[in-house]
Amino acid sequence: MDKIRHIAAKAEKLLGMFPVVAIIGSRQCGKSTLVKQLRPDWKYYDLESPDDYQLISSDPLAFFLMNSGNVIIDEAQQFPEIYQVLRGVIDADRKAKGRFLLTGSSSPDIVKGITESLAGRIATIEMSPFKQSELFDKPLSECYSLITEGVQHLNEFIALETPLNLEKSMLLWFRGGVS
Repeated sequence: MDKIRHIAAKAEKLLGMFPVVAIIGSRQCGKSTLVKQLRPDWKYYDLESPDDYQLISSDPLAFFLMNSGNVIIDEAQQFPEIYQVLRGVIDADRKAKGRFLLTGSSSPDIVKGITESLAGRIATIEMSPFKQSELFDKPLSECYSLITEGVQHLNEFIALETPLNLEKSMLLWFRGGVS
């Protein structure tokens, strides 16, 4: 199911600001699909694949010397040492933005490793399973913008229109979240 995720625009924006963007989240929430949609022409490596793991882990510095950008590394948590090597690669050309996309689990240890090794060099986005609006190809609820932009009056929340009706929500609920 290749649905457009609401965080895709955020990821695009962050790729223009940081050398690395990491998309973290629970298993099977769509991280791999999203990064492939964002950059279909980039080289893709999956660290759960024995061949890709061996290629990168046997000599990560050589790997990054040959792949200095336009690279997706899926399941990066499988080789935590990658973050330390990536730091040096990024620092060699600090001004270059949008070079790497990483995906990984959202465990606290992984997030800590990413932020400590790549502080200031990486933007992290936490990805959740599909929102109902994504499944039905609807825009994100105005509720989010009211929260981020600040609410002046409670009536603004009361006047909100929902992008989905109760019938569609219940249909998803009874199907277990699958449209």
